[in-house]
Amino acid sequence: MNVPTNTNIHYPDLYQGGGNMTHKGSYPAGLGIPYPSDTPTNLIPTAAAHAAALSSSFPSFFSNAISSIVAFRERILNPSSSAQGEDEIDEQACVADHAFYFPSSTPSPSSHPPPAGQQQRGEDGDVEKRMANAAAMEALRLFIQGNGPDGGKDQSLSAFLGLAMATAVGLFAEEDDGTGGWISKREVVRRAAEVAVLLYLRSQG
Repeated sequence: MNVPTNTNIHYPDLYQGGGNMTHKGSYPAGLGIPYPSDTPTNLIPTAAAHAAALSSSFPSFFSNAISSIVAFRERILNPSSSAQGEDEIDEQACVADHAFYFPSSTPSPSSHPPPAGQQQRGEDGDVEKRMANAAAMEALRLFIQGNGPDGGKDQSLSAFLGLAMATAVGLFAEEDDGTGGWISKREVVRRAAEVAVLLYLRSQG
């Protein structure tokens, strides 16, 4: 994966723990600008193209993995009783998962979930979800620092999604040998994209 993962940056707003994530300067700048790539028609293919450019997977894989992301975003933007809870982020879990899977990128790793290879599907905590949380948070770290598509100039949701999906694929490749093959790359990518949407939309609040 052609994305740097060893540059240290601190996120005091994210690492305080507890509460909802809000826009306090630790999120991508310039959000709220209407990007043509973020329309319902363009979001998926553009994000998939960004992800493919940053990884070894094909655009079609990413497009299929996030086929429902436009509908997910609309449910977050226009919540109903049926979508209750979808817009919630477990901040402490995201921070802990990121610290575990990307220890060199985090201020002070402490207690973290066991490695994916030491867990079994159905145990307390979902490995795919934890990997997705970590990938989305690492993508946020990179995006803030200007390591996104187009040298960080593109601040669109599609650019952030592309970076999050590419990061998820890279993390999956590193962890897959220890999971016995029961972790789904597509599921990790799909979940990372959903967390990325929540992080991006929260940054506008």
